[in-house]
Amino acid sequence: MDYSYTRANLARLLNGFDFYKCKDLLDEDYRKSFIQGALKLAENFLTPSPTIKTHLVDGKQVYQIPDLAYQLVLRKCTANIKSRLKLNLKPRTTIIRELKIVLSEGSPYSLFRLDIKDFFETCSHNYLLSILKDNGVDKITLNIIENILKTTPCSGTGIPRGLSISSVLAESYLKNFDKWVMSVEDIFYYSRYVDDIIIVANSKSDNLLLDIETNLPDGLNLNRKKTNIIHVNKFSSGENNPVANFDYLGYQFQVIDDISSDKGLQDEKRKREIKTIKCTRFRRVDVDISKKKLSKFQTKIYQAIYSFGKSGDFSLLVDRFRFLTTNRDIIDKLSNRKIPSGIYYNYSEVEGPISSLDKLDDYLKVAILHPPRRLKLGMKHHLSNVQKSRLMKISFKTGFRKKVFKRFSLNRLQAITRIWK
Repeated sequence: MDYSYTRANLARLLNGFDFYKCKDLLDEDYRKSFIQGALKLAENFLTPSPTIKTHLVDGKQVYQIPDLAYQLVLRKCTANIKSRLKLNLKPRTTIIRELKIVLSEGSPYSLFRLDIKDFFETCSHNYLLSILKDNGVDKITLNIIENILKTTPCSGTGIPRGLSISSVLAESYLKNFDKWVMSVEDIFYYSRYVDDIIIVANSKSDNLLLDIETNLPDGLNLNRKKTNIIHVNKFSSGENNPVANFDYLGYQFQVIDDISSDKGLQDEKRKREIKTIKCTRFRRVDVDISKKKLSKFQTKIYQAIYSFGKSGDFSLLVDRFRFLTTNRDIIDKLSNRKIPSGIYYNYSEVEGPISSLDKLDDYLKVAILHPPRRLKLGMKHHLSNVQKSRLMKISFKTGFRKKVFKRFSLNRLQAITRIWK
């Protein structure tokens, strides 16, 4: 990979969404001038400092740099760091698939569901920069990162949430910790999605939690309130005997010892899938959408109804319900690749009784036919019977099972999602 900051390297990081937001980029002379300006920013280590906007998301401060030239430079920083540190961010779907296989093993094990307390806010700048330097990150990138950390209102600690560089800095910070965890003999499965950690270990790993906290990088501690440890015994004969129940990455897992659904006949296939499996009995693992995510869907449904009650814009209400219940492609701003997203692709690993989709359809029907009185009080417009009939045909279960795709223009997407931000 070419780590140098050149006009050609920066130009390659422009994507279709950039041209949509800034139509002037279609003009070749303007584009050349723009790229030259971004190159100058990189050479001056993002001086002058960018304008940074902040807003709260779930009580956490999130940062945004609106200026595209600064964004372009940070994309190059991200690419350089990922390449130098050989960071391979495991997709959420892959983690869930692996976890389903591991949890199905009939041997005894301990499950550790862990969370790092205030992770982004407590990362040490000195430790982060030392990790980047030790891994050979180039001087320009190091200086840019150092200036970005100084620009955001942090004093020696904290990775700013929301920037294009944020996730790769977080991964860099935990690189040595990941390496240590995977070297621990008692641990036979480990995965982490940002600061959400899942570990499956031998059942005798009583002191493992203390060892994990001791080996966390400078400034980090586990959130004890969110720590969940489940000890699972050897597979027991019987039917529908739940042995573990927990949430992870938007899914609810239920592990069940069920002799009637034992997958013993699939031993050889399972052993090929993951080397740790040494048993001949397999548990049933039901995976559903978590209650927390269901609650967020319900909130969005009622927000859409309330917005219609204020504006009377029925077509927008229809599109908002279609957006929630279908799928679409989104563009990754760094790689410029299309990534499928939506009710199926965000929860494709749901397996077992799919009760969550029935619940979502019930929420939708109640919101259409019988919106809460507190919503009605603030509504100027109400759905007619014809409109209700049309909305009742929209279904989460249909969008999931048939993988329904619905395309919206960027302007329409912004209008649809505005009330949920």
